[in-house]
Amino acid sequence: PIAISVQVQVRERLRRHLDLREDEVNGLRLLSDSLRVALRWETMGRHLVDGFPLLRTCQQLDEKAVRTACGKAIVEVVLVAGDTLFMAGQEATAAYYAMAGHLGYRINHQSGLVPFNKDRSADIYPETLFAEAALWCEWQHIGTTEAQNNCRIMQINSNEFIKHLSFDTSIEGVLTEYAISFHRRLTTSEPPHADWPTDLEVPYTDYGEMVISMDPDIQKVIGIAALSNVRRNFLQSSNFNYEKLEDEVTSGKCTLVPARKDADKVERAVAVSVLHLTDSQGYLFVHLAKLVP
Repeated sequence: PIAISVQVQVRERLRRHLDLREDEVNGLRLLSDSLRVALRWETMGRHLVDGFPLLRTCQQLDEKAVRTACGKAIVEVVLVAGDTLFMAGQEATAAYYAMAGHLGYRINHQSGLVPFNKDRSADIYPETLFAEAALWCEWQHIGTTEAQNNCRIMQINSNEFIKHLSFDTSIEGVLTEYAISFHRRLTTSEPPHADWPTDLEVPYTDYGEMVISMDPDIQKVIGIAALSNVRRNFLQSSNFNYEKLEDEVTSGKCTLVPARKDADKVERAVAVSVLHLTDSQGYLFVHLAKLVP
């Protein structure tokens, strides 16, 4: 009977030690809106920036906008073993960032939501961003995520997050290009060239790959924003030619993107085209050397 099941689960969970959510701490309800935003930035926003290179770029362009977006759009979700974060078939209105605990993700191939011919499953551990598609397009969860033990997760409300970030026009331009690039990859990912997209992964959405496909003017905005970080951390190195790198970025020869999980580093991204030429007999054209006068 359902009554017995309810009683058993309530007793079980009352015996467990759970972290308190923000809304369960009465004192925090008395804080001003600005102080609550600052608190969420310190406790959650900083961690999200470290694991989300796009947000690092936004921070380099306008840190105040990023702080506000994190403070207004992020809430903490606390789960215990067996709790469901989202279910297959639900409309996705938020992305998530795992902070602590172990989540399990599974896709039932008979759900009618996927073209797979067998079930799939995966584990989600801390410092993982997932369900990112909810930020950039209309998305329906195709799998179910359950807590395997006590978990703490950031829930990033899509509408609020994008609204507050877009108050800065430079950030709005970057977000628009990113969304277009992400959506293009989402809608074109299919075998044999790529795997099907899921709540956990959309093929070819590495930040560096995404930036290289953006409008050249937006690439420069991202690269110049990252240059400030390069100047601060590497300018005094005798082996580092800052002027040459700056010229490459401003001329469009390359761009710079923040390194994932390392605020002090950037990655140089360059578009490379590869040409494969063979003749009618199958011989491959090879460029072995270049004559320099």
